[in-house]
Amino acid sequence: VEGIFGELSRFGRRIDLGGLEDDDLRRLVAHRTGADPSDDLVRRLAAVTEGNPFFSDEVVRLLVSHGPARPGDRLPLPDGVRDAIRRRLQPLSPQAREALEVAAVAGRGFRVATLERAAGIPRAEMLERLDEALELHLLAEAPSQAGTFRFAHGLIRETLYNDLSAIRRARLHGAVGEALERAKTGPARAGLLELAHHFIEAAPAGDATRAL
Repeated sequence: VEGIFGELSRFGRRIDLGGLEDDDLRRLVAHRTGADPSDDLVRRLAAVTEGNPFFSDEVVRLLVSHGPARPGDRLPLPDGVRDAIRRRLQPLSPQAREALEVAAVAGRGFRVATLERAAGIPRAEMLERLDEALELHLLAEAPSQAGTFRFAHGLIRETLYNDLSAIRRARLHGAVGEALERAKTGPARAGLLELAHHFIEAAPAGDATRAL
């Protein structure tokens, strides 16, 4: 396989594909359902899938088989999408997977310094772990801010987050909250709403008074 990709890189031309636009999603829904979708449905589909063709088609297929979602509700995520994302995560080492779990709790975008403090892992080792995820295109570096990364797709982060046990999720929220609290100055400084979110989510395994 590597040889094939090597030949393609020499003689082929790379084309970067973006996600489906709203009009494309509207046509996809109409094709699958036979009816013109509402603007609300198209908006929610775009929010969940970010226009990813496979994710979008799977969500629409689920809506067709289970009936339309109520207006305003978040669209369901099919098992096929979760399984596809889990397969993408399989090549990760346990150490890299652990780093991504902390990142998933921190949010869609996160700073290495936050993960370093929350996990108690030195910066160089944390970067090595994140580099695995970069090579698998699970993460992307933020071009405008050094030391900042972002999950390549929100559903990658959501799958990692939802696969955590309740107690580990709560403990990681506490660790991330404490890491953000220690960053009192600079670009990593957290707002009160962000701190409140993490400490509230950490309350089942931490200090409920602190959350309040």
